[in-house]
Amino acid sequence: LFISSESKVSSEWRILSAHDPLGTFKVIAPREDNVLYKMEHWEESFFILCNDKGVNFRLLEAPEAGPSKSKWKERIAASPDRFL
Repeated sequence: LFISSESKVSSEWRILSAHDPLGTFKVIAPREDNVLYKMEHWEESFFILCNDKGVNFRLLEAPEAGPSKSKWKERIAASPDRFL
């Protein structure tokens, strides 16, 4: 389960396993000024679009078991010469 909170310049996502509906939602990455991110779940991973390294977004992957920002791995770098 996801809860997202977004503005034009920042975002924050929280997750909770559907297998534990009475559990506590956990923050994936705390809100930062001028950083937006969005998440999707696929198989045993989360895929994240994030603009934390510049104005363009990069694609990251995180394990389902522990998707905190420290475990994000870049899959596609942000392109410095185009906007998405």
